[in-house]
Amino acid sequence: CAEMILTTNDSVVGIQGYAGTGKSFMVSKTKEILEEKGKELHIFAPYASQVKNLQKDGLDANTVAIFLLSKKMQEKLDEN
Repeated sequence: CAEMILTTNDSVVGIQGYAGTGKSFMVSKTKEILEEKGKELHIFAPYASQVKNLQKDGLDANTVAIFLLSKKMQEKLDEN
């Protein structure tokens, strides 16, 4: 999944998996690589409880609803 994120031309990639399978760890390492390349990774989850777990893992995450309601956030993504 990390390889796909790092090589795709798509702006949105979904990640799905069971709890405890290393999704947050993979996203964290992928984020580091992207930032080294001067790119940004924005993380969104459907539920606030998922966002809290991602934030506990040190990832800056927001809910999809926040993204949909935030013109500023949408404009920032449009710039990339």
